[in-house]
Amino acid sequence: MGLDTVELVIEIEETFGISIDDSEGQQIQTVGELYDLVIEKRGKARTEARAKQGRVCLTAATFYRIRRALIDSLGLERSGIHPGTCVHKLIPFRDRREAWSRLQASFKFRLPPLVRPSWLIIGLALIALGVSTSVAVISELLLFGLLVGTALSYVAFRITQPLAVFPHRSFVSVGRLSELIVVQNYQRLEEIHNGWNPSDVWTTMRILLVQQLGVDPKKVTSDALIIDLIG
Repeated sequence: MGLDTVELVIEIEETFGISIDDSEGQQIQTVGELYDLVIEKRGKARTEARAKQGRVCLTAATFYRIRRALIDSLGLERSGIHPGTCVHKLIPFRDRREAWSRLQASFKFRLPPLVRPSWLIIGLALIALGVSTSVAVISELLLFGLLVGTALSYVAFRITQPLAVFPHRSFVSVGRLSELIVVQNYQRLEEIHNGWNPSDVWTTMRILLVQQLGVDPKKVTSDALIIDLIG
């Protein structure tokens, strides 16, 4: 297995609490085969109808949990919180960092962090690159220029931390936020709800593939070849 494949397998193992042997990993070719292996490893190989009976949908359960936390910690109206509700419209820009901290304390599950605007990240990267290049040319020391650029990037990262007030594009809505929370807290949520649903496993695994490989979500289908996704 290549390095990207190994990292992907490790991420899958840690998320679902399973162990995939090298021989098993080498036999996996498609996303669907990986999904089937995860289902088998979880010891939940059942027919779809049987699996849905009496089982909790972790994504739905997480949505209800996050909605309750939004109501309790931020005083929002229940009627205004739906899976399609935009996070940035739900939580005011000015107090979003403080509100996000209150939400985290009330929710008691790991939330994804807020991020800086993309234009700021790009701007800082260009400035750091320009400064490091200039220093390297003037001093004729490439390593020194790289060190200066790295130091400048670190300082800029610390200074602009208060500007990290935007939801990442992976969780712009409350529904997407719920899915990402399931990814980050899968085993704990499963233990609490004593539930398992094939759609939860698929959604979680799909998000992991998108994040780990940086591919278009539309390309992550059951018959997609993993080697093609890795590129």
